[in-house]
Amino acid sequence: MKLRRLSVQKRYCGLSLDEIKGIINQGFTPCGHSYPEINYILGRVGDSFMNIPVAVCGAGSLDDATVARCPICNTPGKKIRPETLENIVKEDMLPPVLEGYHLCLSKNCDVVYFGHHIFGKNDVRVRVWFKETEHPIPVCYCKNVTEKDIVNHIVVRGCCNDLKDIQKHIGANTGKECLIKNPAGT
Repeated sequence: MKLRRLSVQKRYCGLSLDEIKGIINQGFTPCGHSYPEINYILGRVGDSFMNIPVAVCGAGSLDDATVARCPICNTPGKKIRPETLENIVKEDMLPPVLEGYHLCLSKNCDVVYFGHHIFGKNDVRVRVWFKETEHPIPVCYCKNVTEKDIVNHIVVRGCCNDLKDIQKHIGANTGKECLIKNPAGT
């Protein structure tokens, strides 16, 4: 299969690991809306994926030279809207100016947001799904669904086979409050 440069917004459900590697090698990663797949691909497949920045919708391609980079790990960041920062950063840590912040896309860096100030994992109200390795790992912030919930429905209960089943059974990826509940704002 010949791979072409694809939009970061496209979902890659059903692709083989080799096809996904090809996409990643072109500077793209699958869309952040397919959390169970992304967690599996980026965190559970092997060492060759350990330093690849996580895909989050709206982050653009990784070869974009104009993107802001985390001052700690130098990983490209995703621009964050003020509403997201205001609702995710702990109230006593909120900066006076909410514009100009980015989400650090490295799963290995403790920085969550950077801009005029740097906010780490302890400075935010929620766990950041791609920066966590221990349960509970959030998958859907609007519906309070964790990775363990999804695994339970797929493996233990055997009632879900795909994203549509998961959406129907536990509501993941069906909420409308991502801008204020998801650290990525998407």
